[in-house]
Amino acid sequence: MSYIEIERKFLVKNSSFLQKVTQVKHISQIYFEKDFSCIIGTDRILSIKNIKGDSVGEITVPNDVFTNMKEIDITFPFKVNDNGWICRLRKEVDEATSKDRVELTIKGPHSGLSKPEYNISISNHNFDMEALMNVDDNKKIEKKRCVIDNKDGTKWEIDTFICPPKVKGLILAEIELPDESFDFKVPEWLGDEVSDDSQYYNKNMLS
Repeated sequence: MSYIEIERKFLVKNSSFLQKVTQVKHISQIYFEKDFSCIIGTDRILSIKNIKGDSVGEITVPNDVFTNMKEIDITFPFKVNDNGWICRLRKEVDEATSKDRVELTIKGPHSGLSKPEYNISISNHNFDMEALMNVDDNKKIEKKRCVIDNKDGTKWEIDTFICPPKVKGLILAEIELPDESFDFKVPEWLGDEVSDDSQYYNKNMLS
């Protein structure tokens, strides 16, 4: 299994993409940054605490993820939200079925279009989702995601942002690729590429 995400990101020129949407999700996410301590111990336990030292939640990092992190020379205990690494908590709700999914993601620094990324599915009871998402609109991401499946096995994920307020209405399209040189079909609704523009990274949209 690869733990490297290769992603390209674009602005969107118009709404004609809506004609080909196969799935719609509502996404809420926060980042555990300077007000939190996120540490993976030698026992594979990822413990997250707030600035007061109170536990926010903890999970066991899957063994394959833990092993891969060691293979890229990460030493433990490892402070996740440091040295260009981030820790994100996301909840997705499928518009058609109302089924939800909660995921904790650990992302490393970019190298070109690539970055290490580890997605860990978790249960709602691991964290108090209602409390964590009940924060100022400037400290969370909320967006509506439209998914388009492509014939080449890739998919477009088009996000319309709701929060934070400063980017409300912004529409971005992302595509994950098997390698950086992969030649994908460019739809007519696609605008300028912003893959290298850090202002369009979700984390950087927050105050």
